[in-house]
Order: sequence, then structure tokens, then C-alpha cells
Amino acid sequence: MNLKIMGIPSSIALFTTAISISFLLHACGGKDDNNNPPGGSNQNQTSKSIPTLSSSEPSEITIYYANPGGKISDNGGADITSRGVVWSEKQQPTIDDNKVEATDVSDDFVSEIYGLSASTTYYVRAYASNSEGTAYGNEIKIETPQFTSVTVGGKTLYIAPQVEFFNGNWADNDKPTFASDKMDGAKNTQIIASKNGQYAAKYCAEKDAYGFSDWYMPSIDELNAILHIKDKANIPPVTIWSSTEDDILTGDAYLVDFGDTNLGGIKIKTKYTGKCLCVRQAQ
Repeated sequence: MNLKIMGIPSSIALFTTAISISFLLHACGGKDDNNNPPGGSNQNQTSKSIPTLSSSEPSEITIYYANPGGKISDNGGADITSRGVVWSEKQQPTIDDNKVEATDVSDDFVSEIYGLSASTTYYVRAYASNSEGTAYGNEIKIETPQFTSVTVGGKTLYIAPQVEFFNGNWADNDKPTFASDKMDGAKNTQIIASKNGQYAAKYCAEKDAYGFSDWYMPSIDELNAILHIKDKANIPPVTIWSSTEDDILTGDAYLVDFGDTNLGGIKIKTKYTGKCLCVRQAQ
């Protein structure tokens, strides 16, 4: 049956009424049958993604240590649950390779890497994780040096990669050598090495290793400077001879306890055996 409402076919009248009601609902902020606001169910929901970040170059690199970092520019709309750096000898490292989490929870962070090897190329990336996954910064290539270095008295010293146990005396039965310079270990070593006998300083003077033969045993001041970077140089907590003689009358020389960073030096009889660490000066 074809009814008309005021001369308008009923089908057209009903369609027009439906459009008018829909328009009024949207205009007045009404909700649909699922209680969603106008514009759809996802309008007020924030989309989430993995973070965005960049990697930061390390400010310090030794044969054993580096401190790269990262900077998070966008958390992806979710809380950061972990941040740090990953590294490998292969490119594009991930958290499945070597990883260290940053203790700094700021968006601009630094991570400390220990356990590297001398003369090695590593690839490093910052990472950050949230509920959506893990993102990585740009890749950085770092190259560890052949030796760890330390500056003391205006000189740069290269440290031999390992502490060696010299099975012999510092000098000959407490006889004075007059090698008493506290700053110049090379001078002391030359004096001691000229004496008869196989002593610790002579061991360094005769050392021919890592492509160099100009090694010497550091003075007490040089050794104390090395003490303060012992972790980065991977030096164990042992007592190590200096090349500085303390007193020609008592027959004492200085050694340093690398297990105690507050200890400036111990005086001990030169007739005892001990460990030595060889260094060379940058040319």
C-alpha cells in the first residue's frame, strides 16, 4: 500500500526523519547504541608504539671499559620499563647479545660497559623498552685501544695489559740504589736496572712485548695515579711495587695496595718479592 504523508510518499518521509534524528544526536553530543561518542569508538583512545631514541657516543674508552648512552625522544605513549645499551663484535646488536641496563632512569642516560678487550672493534646501540616492545638507537662503532692510559705530571703513560708476578727482590738485600724519584719511574728503573741482579725494575726494563721495548716500573706518584683508574684498567686488588726507594738507610721502597683506593703507599723492605706493573710513556 502506498501511503502518503502530506503528499510525500511514506518511504521518503521515514528516511528523512532518520537522517534528522542522526544529525541531532551528533550535534548534541549523543552516543550510539554501543555508548560510544560521535566520531567512532577509538576517538578518545591514544595509540601506543615502541619508543624512539638515539645512541650517544662514549666519553671514555679504555681496553676494558666504555661509557656510551642514549637519549629517548618519545616513550611511545607508554612507560619505559628498561633502558640501556647493547653491544657485540657483530653489527646490529640486540638485547639477546651483550646488554647492560642503565642505572639512570632519565631520558638522557649513560651506561657503563666493562669486560672489553684491547684492540677490538665493538658495535653499540642504545635500547629502550615499553609495553609495546623494544626499540634501538643508531649504531655506534667503538674501537678499544691497545693500552689503557693515564696522565700524571703532564705525561701520558700506557699501562701493560696485565699485572705480572716477578719472583725476585726489589733490590739486593736492602742495599740502597738511590732510585728515590717520586715522579719519574723511568729514571728510577734505569738506575735499578744498572745494578747486578734480576730485580723487578730490571724485569720491566728488559720487557719486550706488545710491539714495544721501552717499558719501565712506575714511580710511587705514577702508581698512585694508576690506582685511581684500577677498575677501568682491570687491575686486580693486589699489592704492586713502585720503583721509588724511600730511605737509603732503612732499605725500604714503596708499594701500593690496589685493594684500597685510599692508601697512598706502603713502605716495605726491598728484599721481599712482589708483583710489578710495567708502563711506557707516550711518545
